Amino acid sequence: MPLRYGVCLFMNSQCNGADARVSAEDAMPKTPPDQVKLPDCPPHVCMEMYSQARYLSGAREMVAGIAKRYGFDDNEASRIALAVDEAISNVIRHCYHRCPDGPIRIRVWPHSQTLDSDAKGIIVAIEDEGPQIDPDSIRGRDLDDVRPGGLGVFIMREVMDGVRFERRTDLGDRGMRVIMCRAVRAPQDEDEAKR
Repeated sequence: MPLRYGVCLFMNSQCNGADARVSAEDAMPKTPPDQVKLPDCPPHVCMEMYSQARYLSGAREMVAGIAKRYGFDDNEASRIALAVDEAISNVIRHCYHRCPDGPIRIRVWPHSQTLDSDAKGIIVAIEDEGPQIDPDSIRGRDLDDVRPGGLGVFIMREVMDGVRFERRTDLGDRGMRVIMCRAVRAPQDEDEAKR
């Protein structure tokens, strides 16, 4: 279904936080990419947009606002929004080659390290309908290669606990997905991470 206005936002009240939680083996801190997975319930929020840079600010604001609700402070929520911005920018640039009518879907779930834990977090999936590529070919640029641009994958992996690129299976031979997860850090964890 084509988008009528360029951006569509869906919120799901059917899935509560407990339903969206998965075990530590399924996703959290500095998680190996093959263990980053989507929850089995519908996302709490789904935003669909066209591949136009003018919609990036809305996606950033949505993700940052949701991250704050899930327990992240302003700084961490902004960092998560930056990772999402980089992922969407990569879709616009590399998947759709700046063609303005490519559909992009952003889905967001709350996340907990374990079913019996109070720890909170977020899972974000960004999906496109472009040509599929080998997920193993998606790499961040070497930081010694100093030039403008090209740091999106590095930023995503630096900010988030887990990042996974995969081919979508729901569209035949089209579409890619990046799944990113991040746990809320306790104040002492933040201090240790800065050292």
